[in-house]
Amino acid sequence: MDIHLLVEVARMYYELGKSQEEIAQIKGLSRSKVSRLLEAARAEGIVTIQVHYPLETVSELEAALAETFKLKKVGVAKVLVNDLQAIRQDVFRMAADYLVSAVTSDCRLGVSWGHQMYELSRHLPARSVDRGVSVIQLNGSLTRSSSATQASAIVERFARAFGGTAYLLPVPAIAQRAEAARLFEAEATIAAILDLATRVDIAVFSIGIATRDSILYHSGYFTDDEFDDLLKKGAVGDICARFFDIQGRITDPALDARTIGIRLEQLKQIPVTVGLSAGSYRARAVLGALRGGYVNTLFTDEQTARDVLALHNAGKEG
Repeated sequence: MDIHLLVEVARMYYELGKSQEEIAQIKGLSRSKVSRLLEAARAEGIVTIQVHYPLETVSELEAALAETFKLKKVGVAKVLVNDLQAIRQDVFRMAADYLVSAVTSDCRLGVSWGHQMYELSRHLPARSVDRGVSVIQLNGSLTRSSSATQASAIVERFARAFGGTAYLLPVPAIAQRAEAARLFEAEATIAAILDLATRVDIAVFSIGIATRDSILYHSGYFTDDEFDDLLKKGAVGDICARFFDIQGRITDPALDARTIGIRLEQLKQIPVTVGLSAGSYRARAVLGALRGGYVNTLFTDEQTARDVLALHNAGKEG
């Protein structure tokens, strides 16, 4: 593949506004060849296309969620296209825009990991100016399987976005025994980062779901029987690998004792706690997080917001 030719053809088409027929004549190529080159330029990432449009929110849902759960800030993305990926991108973009304005110089920013957090990090603009921001990983991320959590990439992306320093937490999310978790926490470097995690100004995290789609399940932390037992105990979701039920209560205290990272009661003491969740199948997890008081700033989509309010108002727990 001639990269130089791809770049040249792509620039002529996208930047100079020449038609495929014009490019074919200039380069002595067939029109079909030019078309294939443009497709290859997109496939190789030489050309990326973004649709810029004003984000629409659903203000009545934002107000209802804020009032019902005493939230500081709510962003509800209006569903413009009935496609989960498009919905997620609007939610992540809205959350990224908020963080760009909320994170100030010398801010201490705590971040978790997961698929949604990685996608959020991709919407953050990179900055080269050192703003003195500290970006602290909130919970452990090493796995028992080959499944990658991308935790370090997420923390480093946030650090680049806000001109800051990354502080990684290189320990498992969940230890095999509570005693092992205490040993990890007692190591001086780990203890220092955990202390920083409890003193952040803003904590950003995704609200996970307690299903076999969970990244924690796929990362090898549970056998099938262990995960079934967790579900039988009423788990609907997790924040920073700490599982809770639909009332926001810790589902399994023994499991929680093996989990390494900020505790949910500590999270409630953070001034700004930003919860991220897109997709109505996460509604029960979002409701549990809100009832537990772990989120005071929420970004979600229209249908998830409606489902959360409906579940809460109906008093459903199953």
